[in-house]
Amino acid sequence: MKTFSQKPAEVEKKWVIIDATDLVVGRLASVVANRLRGKHKATFTPHVDDGDNVVIINAEKAVLTGKKYTDKKYYWHTGYPGGIKERTARQIFEGRFPERVIEKAVERMVPRGPLGRRQMKNLRVYAGSEHPHEAQQPTVLDVASLNTKNKKERLIMAELNSLEELGASVNAAEAAPEAPVHVRKVDDLGRSYATGKRKNAIARVWVKPGTGKITVNGRDFVKYFARPVLQMVVQQPVVAAARQGQFDVVCTVTGGGLSGQAGAVRHGISKALTYYEPGLRGVLKKGGFLTRDSRVVERKKYGKAKARRSFQFSKR
Repeated sequence: MKTFSQKPAEVEKKWVIIDATDLVVGRLASVVANRLRGKHKATFTPHVDDGDNVVIINAEKAVLTGKKYTDKKYYWHTGYPGGIKERTARQIFEGRFPERVIEKAVERMVPRGPLGRRQMKNLRVYAGSEHPHEAQQPTVLDVASLNTKNKKERLIMAELNSLEELGASVNAAEAAPEAPVHVRKVDDLGRSYATGKRKNAIARVWVKPGTGKITVNGRDFVKYFARPVLQMVVQQPVVAAARQGQFDVVCTVTGGGLSGQAGAVRHGISKALTYYEPGLRGVLKKGGFLTRDSRVVERKKYGKAKARRSFQFSKR
């Protein structure tokens, strides 16, 4: 089957309108850039302007996360020696053209070149709620519903009358969401199951109350992992949770070498313990046992002595 390549005459452009009120600038810009390029279409062609026309209103009500509102700086140069100039995002939002923050964010997500400049002409950004494109009947695109992180409440200083109100507003804005409730997961045999991974090794682990016996592929883990270092790695979650001699562990592990298998068993035991006793999650997560260690050895590459090392240069 030949690769489909759309012709400019076949492009059908739609009109989309987005209300930027309380939307995070960077997340809004990424959605708009994809729309301008046409990457949301099955007919996307990289060298053709097949994106939509995007209208953004209420650009002055968009928000920036963290300290970007006061610390983010935009630079430009007058062309004369020492003519570097700067302006913060707050100065732009409070100035004559607050829509330039969104325009610049989108511009930096569109490829540079003639095609990118042509696609940027399909973007119309307005600071207020009024726009002259009612005749095009644009379709409303709700960016906030695409992801819960796309929207963030704004802290309006003009509406605060005292320091107490400011403190209450900051505390309400920074209040952490409720921690997720972790439910105990146990099968009919009273066991908790989890899968652990490390490098190319995969371990299937079952944990149940017992005397502290650990079996790996039908053998005692001391015989399977002969090196004391690997034995220590396998026992780390149990020691960190202070549960020595309280759980029996049965696991099967495949793939990789002994070092990777030991890491996979440790990962699986850590997850299984949190499933059986959710209260241990804090201790094991703080120790880094619930996160898969994705480090791998960088392999030798063609034309190199090793992964990065080059051959010694010689004139002859």
